[in-house]
This record gives sequence, C-alpha cells and structure tokens, in this order.
Amino acid sequence: MKKDIFETEGEFETLNITEEAGYRDIDWDQLDPAEVEVHDEIMKGEIREIDPAKLSDLGRWALAQYYADQEDLKRFLQLAQQLMKGEKKHPALDYGEIALEIAEELVHSKKSKEVQMWCNRAKRLGGDPDSVELVLATNELINGKKNQGLKRIQRLIDATEENIDILIRISIAFLEANDPENALLIIDQIEFIAESENDRELKEIVASLRDVCL
Repeated sequence: MKKDIFETEGEFETLNITEEAGYRDIDWDQLDPAEVEVHDEIMKGEIREIDPAKLSDLGRWALAQYYADQEDLKRFLQLAQQLMKGEKKHPALDYGEIALEIAEELVHSKKSKEVQMWCNRAKRLGGDPDSVELVLATNELINGKKNQGLKRIQRLIDATEENIDILIRISIAFLEANDPENALLIIDQIEFIAESENDRELKEIVASLRDVCL
C-alpha cells in the first residue's frame, strides 16, 4: 500500500498512496469479519482476479490500493472514483482523504481542472485543509502556473509555522515539478531543524532528499 518516496536511484514512484490514507479511526472489530478478511487478502495481494462489483466500498478501496502498488493508474482511478459515487458511505472509510488521493494522482496526468474539482470535493468531505492546499500548489507548479503555486506554498509555510511534515511534502512537490533549486531551499530549512533538534531520523530524510536533487 505505502510507496517509499525515496526510491532507488533517486526516482519517485508515480503513485504515492499515503499509508493509512482513506481510513477512519474506528474499531474494526465492529465490522463484518468476512468483509475485513477479503479486504486484508486483497491488500496482501492474495486476491487478484475479482469482480469489483461484488465488493463493498472497503474492498474496492483495498483493490484500488493494490493497483496503486502495481503502478496501474487507470485502474486505481477507476475504482477510487467508482466508490466515491456510492450514496451509502462505509463507516471505515474517510471519503475526504480518498478524494484527495484521487486529486493527487490526477496531478501527474495533467488534468488540472479535475484536480481542482476533486480538491473541492475533498474539502467538502472534511479532507485536511493543508493537504488540499499542497495538492493544489503541486498542480499549479507542474501544470504551468508556477507563480500561483509558489504563492500558495508560501502561504502554507506561513500558516503551518514550519511544520516538518509539510516542509518535507513541499520539498517533494518541488522535486516532482522538476524544480530542485526551490526544493533545496526547503531542504535547507528541514536540515536546520534536524541539526538544532539532533533528530537522527530527520537527518536521514534530509540526506535522502538531497540525493534526489543530485
């Protein structure tokens, strides 16, 4: 499910589905055990040939993530968008996060208007506002609106008071937009924080990000 953002040879994967993305924090013991078993088997790759129409939204999201792991953007989007059309919402799923995941993947397909549509939907469904802004900024950086993207990113940095997670994701956004110069400026900020706090894990992240810039 989760893709490592620091792949070998400094290359990013096309699909970067965030770990735990799309799930609500509930007690899974309250769910149908058979449904949970199918979900887990799909996530492990033990069920490949299956009719999505026979799955619940929980199963469809598991299958969508399986396709994400296989770098199959078309099938990921097809399933994720399909489950977003349902009238009845599954209690274990966070539909705002799923809408945001769809928007994030559409950025790389250069479908700017669709990205904005899904970001708006993510907002309406309670998606994290900072994450929505970051996806919109990435969309602008990649799809020819660099000045707007830079302004949005600066507002995000100011609003989040140099939140480490946001800074890391901003540096990645710049790298995805083939802008290593601005990525390095953000990485320098992260490195300063890592050194001042003597954060070993953060220092390793900084090193990985710098490797990608080279």
